[in-house]
Amino acid sequence: MLMLRLIGTKQSLDSKEVRYCAAPEVPNIAKAYSKHSNSIIVEFSRVTGATGYTLRAETESGDFFLETQVTDSPGVVLNLKPYTEYIISAMSVNAGGRSQPSLPVAAKTVLPAPQLNTSSPNNSTIIVSWNPVDQAVLYTLCISKEGSGTCVKQNTTDTVLIFKDREPGTIYCIKGNAWDPNGIPGDDFSVCQITRPSIPVITQIMLSSVDPQVLFVNFTLVRGANHYQALSSTGQTCTSTDSPCTISPVSCGQTHTISVNAFNEAGPKNEISKFSLPVPCPPEILGVEEPEPANCTLRWGAVDWVDYYIAFVKRDDGAEEFCNTTTMQCNYICSCGFTYFMNVFAYNKAGSSFLGQVLNYTTSKNTGHICSLLSFPESIHMCPLGMFSRACMSSHFCFFILLSAPCTPEILSIRQVNMSYVNVSWSANNTKAVYTARMAGQTDSRTCQSAGTFCEVSGLPCGTAYEVSVTAKTSAGLSFPSYTMPLETGIIIVELLLCPGPCCPESVNVRQVTQAMTNVTWSAATGAKSYIASLNSPRGTAKCHTLETHCLMGCITCGTNYTVSMTAISGTGHKYECTYQGFSSYACCPSHVKLYRMSNHSIRVYWSNSGAVGYTANLHGSVSNYTCTPQLGSSFCDVSNITCGDVYTVVVAPVSRDGTVITLCSKRMFSVSCSGSNVGMGKYLS
Repeated sequence: MLMLRLIGTKQSLDSKEVRYCAAPEVPNIAKAYSKHSNSIIVEFSRVTGATGYTLRAETESGDFFLETQVTDSPGVVLNLKPYTEYIISAMSVNAGGRSQPSLPVAAKTVLPAPQLNTSSPNNSTIIVSWNPVDQAVLYTLCISKEGSGTCVKQNTTDTVLIFKDREPGTIYCIKGNAWDPNGIPGDDFSVCQITRPSIPVITQIMLSSVDPQVLFVNFTLVRGANHYQALSSTGQTCTSTDSPCTISPVSCGQTHTISVNAFNEAGPKNEISKFSLPVPCPPEILGVEEPEPANCTLRWGAVDWVDYYIAFVKRDDGAEEFCNTTTMQCNYICSCGFTYFMNVFAYNKAGSSFLGQVLNYTTSKNTGHICSLLSFPESIHMCPLGMFSRACMSSHFCFFILLSAPCTPEILSIRQVNMSYVNVSWSANNTKAVYTARMAGQTDSRTCQSAGTFCEVSGLPCGTAYEVSVTAKTSAGLSFPSYTMPLETGIIIVELLLCPGPCCPESVNVRQVTQAMTNVTWSAATGAKSYIASLNSPRGTAKCHTLETHCLMGCITCGTNYTVSMTAISGTGHKYECTYQGFSSYACCPSHVKLYRMSNHSIRVYWSNSGAVGYTANLHGSVSNYTCTPQLGSSFCDVSNITCGDVYTVVVAPVSRDGTVITLCSKRMFSVSCSGSNVGMGKYLS
């Protein structure tokens, strides 16, 4: 510091001081080098009194000049061009200005990274390509499977590299860099690519028992697939993220060849699994014969792709019988005075054909005795609409006017309006009739009435199955009940959007029982027949499908946060996805536990750090027990005054942030001798 002192003049007797700051000394550059293609790192000596430093980079030709302000050594000069030589100098700065530039040094930026492009043409191959990097003589690519922690390197002078024998539906990350002629590596560039999924296998194709025009395609789920697509030979498709996938409406009388493909970001699996299934049509009913009185035979025509037929014969008083046959006829007893409703279904391995023709066959009451009392001179026999039994014709017939009972209504639709109401609508072809809709469940039944064409039933619980039928009533009597239709109540997940299916379990509990296994329990859900419990994390998914309300689930990764979800499945195959509070597995147990003898009768317990917050080590012997807790971040602790000549069971366990000690870690057994420098070898206890 230079100080000048001025003596006051006549005008002022005060003395004044003028302070002047000199520029700092020149720093020396110790090293200048490049790790990235756009920057150079400069290491230089610090200067006393300097408040900052200026790093200067310029090309030898003078067409580039850049100064960068830094606070300390080392400093970084940014915004440079790849693989370019620069002249680097440094200056120190303070309030008095800046020093002269240091002696310059030359430094060259490294090569830029190759811009990797990846694709997966099949489920076992990844192709990596890139544009050539100027001045590069070699490229190094390193590939690792997500979560493995292992990277396999491969060198090439080409600009295309093919990685084969990869796992299907698996994410692989590839890092690449170029090398210059001097053997200096350049910038690296990383990209991740998933392989295409494997082939889903079709496990079953069947027609719906509720609606035979709906085809269920069941298949195995494959790793890494985002969604699946089923394609019929008729051109119909369905897309789903889970199995099954439904194709509708399905036409009868043709063979459907179904193929299923799996898709993810890499594309579909090139090969697909196929399954052929013929769908039968309902037979045409030819008529009813009565070879003997009261013994009737229902006949129908043959159809293709049939394994067997089932004919249903329902009498108007509610009695019903059926025939299961491979022939085209069914014999039944047809008593006088009844109307019979008959229909036939064709069956094969796909299931049942849809409902076809319904035939009415009426047998009249024998009125011969009544009419003979009235002494009608001539016998007249009149029959109502439909077909009639010759066994019930009489020699005398009485005419009378009969007001018939109302016609059977036909259910047109059943629609759940919201959580509280279900709307049932029907066709109304009767005069002055009151209609009653009845919903019969296993534990309860509900009804609603209307003189119109619809009514609403309220208060139905979710996940409950009902059989719905409608009857009409007039002064003449009651109609036959309509054919029943199924209803499975569901859950409204958004306004006006119904998700048919069972309810969610109210509670789910996840308890870890070993380092790799958890016990998942949940409450029973209304309407659910089976459950799929899922624990999901970026490292993988654990699932179990069970009829119980608990399952033991393996493949759990330690130190991982999981989302917990349940899929409740009803007896008809409807599903509902339920999400619950997440679950965090215990911290990972340390590995490579060893004991070393120290001085003064002390033992050092050593282990490999597994990333936990803290650890505790317990030694249990036949004479004494010891516990030691290391400092945070340490992978060893010391036990003093230990008794030698004993066998100790050693457990090193992680400690969570709240102080809880994980009790699931494996035990090792060590013998501590009274001589020598090291403790004997240990072994795991069973």
